[in-house]
Amino acid sequence: TADHLEDAYASVTAALGAKPEKKLAFFLYTNHNEFEQNRVVNVGEGTGGVTEAFKDRFLVFNDGSTRWLRHVIFHEFTHEVEFAVLNAGFWKSARLLKSILYPLWIMEGLAEIMSGEIDAPIDRMYANDAATSDSAPPFHIRDLHNFNHLKPNQITRGYKQGASMLEFIRDEYGQDKLGVILKAYRDRFDVDAVLIDVLGLDATRFDRNYNEWLEESYGAAARRQDEPSVYGERLTESKPPIPIFRKSPVTTHDGKSFFYISMREGFPGIYEQDIDSGKVRLRVGRKFGAYDWIAFEDGNLAISGDDRYVYFVGEKNQRDQLYRYDRAKGRLTHKAIEEFEALKSPAVDPQHPDEVAVSVMENGRYDIVIFDYAKGAVVERVTSDPQDDDDVEYLADGSGLLYSTEIAMTTSGVADRDLYLWRRSDRLAQRLSRNPGAERHPSVSADGRKVVFIADGSGQWDIYELDLASGKVARKTRVMTGVFAPSYSGASGDIMFSSYRDGEMDVYRGSAARFLDEDVSADFSALAPPPEHEKTAVGLLKDPVAYKGSFGTDLFFPAFFFSTQGGLFALAYWQGSDFLGYHNMATNFAVNSGYGALEYSTNYSYSRYRTQYGLAFKGAQYRDPTLLSDQGEDLRKVEHAQMGFASYPLDRFNRVETGVTLVERYNYFPQDKFVLTNLQDLHWSLQFVRDTTSAPYLVVTRGSRFFAGFRKAFANGDYDIDYLTKYAEYHQYLPIGTDSTIASRFAVRQSYGTDYEVFPLAGQGGVRGYPRESEADARRSVVVNSLELRVPLFSDVNYHMWYMFPDFYFKNIYLGVFSDQGVRYNGRISDLTRDWKQHKDQDFLHSLGVSLKFNTFILETFPLFVSLEWAKRTATHGSIFYGSIFQYFKF
Repeated sequence: TADHLEDAYASVTAALGAKPEKKLAFFLYTNHNEFEQNRVVNVGEGTGGVTEAFKDRFLVFNDGSTRWLRHVIFHEFTHEVEFAVLNAGFWKSARLLKSILYPLWIMEGLAEIMSGEIDAPIDRMYANDAATSDSAPPFHIRDLHNFNHLKPNQITRGYKQGASMLEFIRDEYGQDKLGVILKAYRDRFDVDAVLIDVLGLDATRFDRNYNEWLEESYGAAARRQDEPSVYGERLTESKPPIPIFRKSPVTTHDGKSFFYISMREGFPGIYEQDIDSGKVRLRVGRKFGAYDWIAFEDGNLAISGDDRYVYFVGEKNQRDQLYRYDRAKGRLTHKAIEEFEALKSPAVDPQHPDEVAVSVMENGRYDIVIFDYAKGAVVERVTSDPQDDDDVEYLADGSGLLYSTEIAMTTSGVADRDLYLWRRSDRLAQRLSRNPGAERHPSVSADGRKVVFIADGSGQWDIYELDLASGKVARKTRVMTGVFAPSYSGASGDIMFSSYRDGEMDVYRGSAARFLDEDVSADFSALAPPPEHEKTAVGLLKDPVAYKGSFGTDLFFPAFFFSTQGGLFALAYWQGSDFLGYHNMATNFAVNSGYGALEYSTNYSYSRYRTQYGLAFKGAQYRDPTLLSDQGEDLRKVEHAQMGFASYPLDRFNRVETGVTLVERYNYFPQDKFVLTNLQDLHWSLQFVRDTTSAPYLVVTRGSRFFAGFRKAFANGDYDIDYLTKYAEYHQYLPIGTDSTIASRFAVRQSYGTDYEVFPLAGQGGVRGYPRESEADARRSVVVNSLELRVPLFSDVNYHMWYMFPDFYFKNIYLGVFSDQGVRYNGRISDLTRDWKQHKDQDFLHSLGVSLKFNTFILETFPLFVSLEWAKRTATHGSIFYGSIFQYFKF
């Protein structure tokens, strides 16, 4: 790690002509499960590394591979150099405000291109596809200011296109322009201004010239290679409007169906597809009591020899576990392998359906063990070495294992991976390939004679086949993009594989006759081992020192002005934290002397442990000119609140929250010695929250959301407010077709006690179509139900108003038809039912309506949901038209 950091520092600073002016805080996590538990920034499952600008910290995780580690370190360190250029100088906080104006095609593209050739086969795959695809052509430069508006599985496209656009600039205008264009954004923010100044092109001409270069550099050569469909029939279909990736395809041994992992529903699911009919069934998905996540990667599905069990690795509470789906019973079980830090690449012994070989992490490196699922114990350790052992596969007769091992790092910084064969008979491993590239994902034929695998020695991922008896290696494909996860399909000798094309990852199957048979044995067996990567001198910390908290400022924004009419207006925002993110604090202060207004707030959170703790203090004082005293003075209103709270996550979908709040409110006239109102409210709250909703893109389509709790106020001592409020709310989303949903909401609120709370029923958030009632007309008990059909009216608007600032990016428009109904009452439910006829006329509300919901982004970064709703009262005449940017019933 230290070696990669030193290399990144020397390489990136030289290339960009800039360097950080201070030492940087670097965080390395053993694996992704630990990375997810960091307190510096929030990270998701697909995040490989993060660089944050407040304290210039960068964080990466180790996945066992030197190639991976080098790539992510170079990528994240490049962001540090970018921040040194863009954010350094006087008053960093003000410069950070401009961060949203820096385009991600520059920020992420530079980070990718500075990583060198480490990920070249994937870079070429995306470039070839963009240059030759009619349905997934290159993005316009103006559409890559930020990637938040991109659909799932398009984010990596954005990263890679940013890198290829900078490759175009480097090839056509010189290496030095990479640093020049970055520095140009320090003083400007408009893409046209920067491009004209540095390259002499506006955005439109840049797109044209870039597309021409892409065709010349990638498209022409790509077209001389083959479409994936040359080698096999495509078995999976597109599901617009979202591009789908199918990972880890594996065929049943009877050859009738195959399994794969996909995220079409916004959460990883395991699907089974019948090969002849094409019928698709979701077998494992959204079982949130069993797991929080299914590893979305190739090599994560394995089928037992009798086709009964499907094994995979999943995650529960940041711990990897081995799962087994019983096809006969439709039952899912799991076993933990407690002694290891992480798991991946399960493979089942064809002769013993309970015996699973799996790659396990120990001390930051992956080795291979054999795990007996029935016994719940490791029965044999296959490897124990400092290399990254992965991509496990059994021989057809169960007599041994194939796997891929990372051998060394070449001088170009690209890791070499070779295939090995371990046999039970002598417990020794034999090296099967010796190639300057990487060989991965071996799969054995039904007769045990041949092995298919993928290799990138040619500069892209293609399929190769090894004859175990003769040692002959044949190249089987020459695909313009890339081929992944090959396997033999049943006893027929057909080969199944996945391939990226037109922005999607689909599954293909072809007979042996459709594939190439180019003898490349010399490339895989006659080469000497690759040279070791030359080490540089690094200053390692010999005596580790325990971390001591170092608290400092993240942001500081003061502002003030004075006018003779309005008086003094001043505000200040300050935010600080320690380096580990355990302690976080923010304060806000504002005063307006002309209106007698003052507001303040201070928030503190402590996040070292699983339970999150917090304190908050806030208050406000202002004049109410609508209420005057006999002397003509405005009424003064004052409120102070102090809160303490805690949140405990039971898992990724469930949490418990509790807190204590003290609120003091009083009103007075300055010359009146009596306070008109003085209320002391001390209450305790407790609530449970569960959220299993998922959204393939922007719009929730399935799952549920539930929360319930209570607030109890205590009338003791100086505290004079007494009430008990109970509440619950449940949302359910039922998908009906592609991205259409029936959404329902049920909410109930009830308050008891001397000083009970009251709740409005009419208007947004309740029954639409009715004027919102005053507090005097509100009741202390309300029940609301909403039922809404949501259908995409235009799934892909993709209209970019780039010619205005801030720009708006319209992604899609949904049509809704809804029915709202609700009832309000005082007292208990028995009072409502006893006098139902009276309540039905006065307190039962119902409306029907339609809505248009516009999903947009500001600066391609910040989601903005605009709703236009028209609701018609059914019991009485009248209707109301609403325009809103708030989501009262989450979309």
